[in-house]
Amino acid sequence: MSPLTETEIVALNEALDDEYRALATYDQVIADFGDALPFNNIREAMG
Repeated sequence: MSPLTETEIVALNEALDDEYRALATYDQVIADFGDALPFNNIREAMG
């Protein structure tokens, strides 16, 4: 297996950042509104 290119590393970091933003959004919705579907299901699936 060859090492990742700089472009691949940047893309993976951007995707990871996007997932962290989504997680923060789900957590905030749940904090504001309680166990609101589908946010609580998605949050649980993310671990």
